[in-house]
Amino acid sequence: ANRYVFQGQLSYDNTFGGNHNVSATLVSELKSYNKKYAYLKREYSFFTNDIVDFASGLQTNAGNELEGAHASYVGRVNYDFRGKYMLGYSFRYDGSFEYTPEKRWAFFPAMSAGWRISEEKFMKNKLPFISNLKLRGSYGMIGEAVGEPFQYVLGFTSNPNQGAEFTNGSFVGGLVAPGVINPNFTWVKSEIADVGIDGSLLNNLISFEFDYYQRYKSGMLKVREGGLPNTFGGDMPIENITSELTRGFDMMLAFQNNRNAFKYGISGNLNL
Repeated sequence: ANRYVFQGQLSYDNTFGGNHNVSATLVSELKSYNKKYAYLKREYSFFTNDIVDFASGLQTNAGNELEGAHASYVGRVNYDFRGKYMLGYSFRYDGSFEYTPEKRWAFFPAMSAGWRISEEKFMKNKLPFISNLKLRGSYGMIGEAVGEPFQYVLGFTSNPNQGAEFTNGSFVGGLVAPGVINPNFTWVKSEIADVGIDGSLLNNLISFEFDYYQRYKSGMLKVREGGLPNTFGGDMPIENITSELTRGFDMMLAFQNNRNAFKYGISGNLNL
C-alpha cells in the first residue's frame, strides 16, 4: 500500500498601533493512496508441493485494488481590538474523489464574534467583582465525505454467480447491469450555530459557561423506498434526501480555590 500526503502552511501575526491584532493562517493538504490486496490459499490432502496448480485439495484466491485522493484548502483570519472586540472568519474548500466532477468540491465557511464586556470601563468601575465576562457567537458549515465512491458511473460489473450454462455442467459467469445511478450524490453538510456567555467572579473563584446551540444536518444518506416495480431487476441508488435538526443548551458551573500549596475545586455540567 502506498499513501502520499503533502501539507503546506503559511502564517501571519501582527499588531498595528498597539491596539489592532491580526492573525491569519492558510493550509493546504493533498492526500492520495493506492492499495493492492491479494490472497491465495491451498490445502493438500497428502503432501506439500510448491506449485499452486498441483493442489489436490482446497484452492481459493481473492484480491482487490483501492485508489483514492482528497484535497483540502483551509484558511483563517482573526482580528481583535485590545482583546476586547473579536472577529474571526475561516473556510474549508474540500475535494473528494467519491463524487462526480461537478459535485466533487464543496466550500464550508465559518464566522465568529466575541465581546469581552469585562474590559469595558463601566464594568471595571461599577462591578469589580466580575473578573471576566464574555459574549460570543458563531456560525459555520462542515462537510462529511461519506458513501461508496463512483455511484454516478453507469457501467457493467462482472459477477461469476450470474450467467448461463452453455454446455452441460459448464457454467459461465456474466456481466451485471447497474440499477438506477445517482449523478447528484454529494457531500453531507451541517450548519452549526452557537451563542454563549463565559464568565468568572471574585478573582476567578467562581466560573461559568452557558451555550445555546443548533445543528442542522442535511443531505444525509438514504435509499428511497418504492418507486420501481419488482420486475425492474435493479436497486434504487443511495441519495442525499434526509436531514435532522438538533437544538440544546450546555451549562457549566465551577468553583476553585487554593490554600497555600493546596488547590481544590468542583465543577458540574448540564446538557438539555
